[in-house]
Amino acid sequence: MPKYLLLALNGPKPDVDEAEYNRWYDNQVVKIAGIPHVQSTRRFKVIGLKGVDQPYMAAYEIETDDIDAFLRDMNTRLQPINPPFDSSVSASILAVQMD
Repeated sequence: MPKYLLLALNGPKPDVDEAEYNRWYDNQVVKIAGIPHVQSTRRFKVIGLKGVDQPYMAAYEIETDDIDAFLRDMNTRLQPINPPFDSSVSASILAVQMD
C-alpha cells in the first residue's frame, strides 16, 4: 500500500491570537489523527525555512490505495471549517514514498 506524507505550512491570521490559533490547530490534528488511513500526526514550530514564511508545520503520514478518495474524505470530515489561519499564504506538500 502506498505511503504518503502531507505537510501543511501555515500560521495565524494577523488578527488572531497565536495561542487561540494553536488551540484550534491542536484540535484539528486530533480530528485528523482519527481519520482512517492516517498513521501519524505531528506539529512543528518552524525554526528555519527558505522560500516560505510560515511559522508552523504539520506532518501527516497516510497509507492508502486511493489518495484522492482519502483527501475527499478528510475534507468532508473536517467541515465546517473556519480556520484562524490565512489560507492565502498557506502551503502544502503531498508526497508519496519512493521504494
